[in-house]
Amino acid sequence: MNRIFVFLGYSVSIFLGFHVLAQKPNFVLIMSDDCTVWDIGAYGSEDSLTPIFRDPTATLKEYAFGIQTTRGIFSGSDHYGIRAAVNDTYRYIWNLTPQDTFLNVINNKGEKASRWYKSWLKAGEKAAYAAELWRRYKVCPKEELYEVKSAKWCQKNLAEDPSDKEILEGLRKELLKWMDSNGDKGAATELMALERMWKHRKGK
Repeated sequence: MNRIFVFLGYSVSIFLGFHVLAQKPNFVLIMSDDCTVWDIGAYGSEDSLTPIFRDPTATLKEYAFGIQTTRGIFSGSDHYGIRAAVNDTYRYIWNLTPQDTFLNVINNKGEKASRWYKSWLKAGEKAAYAAELWRRYKVCPKEELYEVKSAKWCQKNLAEDPSDKEILEGLRKELLKWMDSNGDKGAATELMALERMWKHRKGK
């Protein structure tokens, strides 16, 4: 009799297990880097992504913005700031110091450069297109504009195209407005990055 109950127990467990696997998960695991305790709270925030998970067609914002810096970053350029704005069709990028070379841990370690970068250099010796790609990795124009729906790899810069001038100026305006609302002064803010790093603020 005990064997029958054990068998039934296993059967029910297996059935319930398959039933659970057949259902959609009720949670989403998100991994994020370089966040503070204020960015992601246990009780969510006003910028919660939950509405999108519930309805993929929902729209929370018309624009999204991004920043990038090499100031104080391991193997990075002394300072190479980038600001960006994107909507559902275009991505606008403003390189704050286009006269400088963009360097990071991938391409700024000489003989110890990453295998990726070395493979790019090797490919560039055989193909002009490959050489142009790794050149563009280090040397960027002041402004970049890409159409992201049909050209997701962002290889054709439309910033100099007169027909896209209105789009570029519109995204630039939104980016500058966002920067102003956050006290971002561009290159001047980049130069202050070291002062904001925790290891330089211990005495304060």
